[in-house]
Amino acid sequence: MNDHVLKRFDDELKKLRYRLVKMGTLVQQQIELAISSLLNNNTEIAQLVLDLEKNINKLDVKINTQCIKIIALHQPVANDLRLVLTGYQINIYLEIIGDMTTNITRDVLKMFCPPDLMELTKIKVMAEQIVVMITKLMDSFVDINLNLALDTLKLVGHVEELYIENFNILTDLMKKDPKYIDPCCYIQDINKNFQAISQQTKSIAEELVYLFDSKVIKHMKIEDILKIDPEMVEIDDK
Repeated sequence: MNDHVLKRFDDELKKLRYRLVKMGTLVQQQIELAISSLLNNNTEIAQLVLDLEKNINKLDVKINTQCIKIIALHQPVANDLRLVLTGYQINIYLEIIGDMTTNITRDVLKMFCPPDLMELTKIKVMAEQIVVMITKLMDSFVDINLNLALDTLKLVGHVEELYIENFNILTDLMKKDPKYIDPCCYIQDINKNFQAISQQTKSIAEELVYLFDSKVIKHMKIEDILKIDPEMVEIDDK
């Protein structure tokens, strides 16, 4: 491979990294705006979330196309191949998170939420946890920090607990007072979307572990991941 081709290949990988960071940043911004619109019942902020969706969808197509192009033209191996493969998967997960965030925002635009209702749930705590997870993932990718990816995995269980707690709280409220039925149905949907976003962040963290440490940890429990023998799931790059 001559120097010109090598430089073009290197430039393509740098562009892929840049676009993935941009995609993650847009999704992170979208989540923060969606949460703000939810907690403050602000329809103007909600509209900003919907506007961001268009940019995220465009970037999603660009990243997918670029990954395919790199594999077809340059046939990367080892670390470079892992970057392209994980980049392709991470982009898919980020786009799904964007779709779920949009779903949350559409619920905000439709529902009328009594002033006291949100305070009776753990939705705010759950939302804050999601922001922490997304922030850790972005920092992990930018700084090539394996520990931050593992930290994200540790938080998934807490979000699952909050999801169940919110489900039970909202169900009890609907049983006790009919005025809560309509808004609680919307908040149940929001609760489910937050839980699903958490699962997507888990998948991204697993991809980052593979990217940084050549280890496949899918379908493993977090307690097993943290005590794993490094040689057990190492990928041979040869």
